[in-house]
Amino acid sequence: DGSVSAGLKVSIIDIECFDSRAVNNLTVQIRTLLNSLNEGARLQFYLNIDSDFKDILSKHEGQLVDSAPEIIKELSWSRFKKLSQQAENHELYRPQLYVFLTLKAKEQSAFPFFKKEADFVAVKLEKYNSTIEELGQQLDSLRSSFISAGLQTSVLSREELVKVAYCHLN
Repeated sequence: DGSVSAGLKVSIIDIECFDSRAVNNLTVQIRTLLNSLNEGARLQFYLNIDSDFKDILSKHEGQLVDSAPEIIKELSWSRFKKLSQQAENHELYRPQLYVFLTLKAKEQSAFPFFKKEADFVAVKLEKYNSTIEELGQQLDSLRSSFISAGLQTSVLSREELVKVAYCHLN
């Protein structure tokens, strides 16, 4: 259907200790963010919670050295075993918030049926480029809104976007 999408990885903040004024302020900022989107833009929020800490734990295990004082070795090994056990029992978790922005291609008036193929391709390419440009502008606006609300963002690469979508669907 000519839709194009982009994604952001958004940092998560803990509002548990916020007072009501801070919560209301964040709510207003998020409402403003949503109202600033162009008509026809679609946002999807995907919260992934995993407990995969293999990389961090293997780095931690690699830092355990035999030349360290005995008390340091015991503390480090004890901490490593405890963290490994917590990760296995899914007591540790890592929430990751992804926001996907999708724009549908702009509708265009009917294209004459008997025109040259090159003319048809040029119109399609122009329409596609226009949609991509609008997506970039909307994504920049979305990022700025998240940052002003105190949330750090990073734009997902094509590979990351496909990986997150694949993990979500499977």
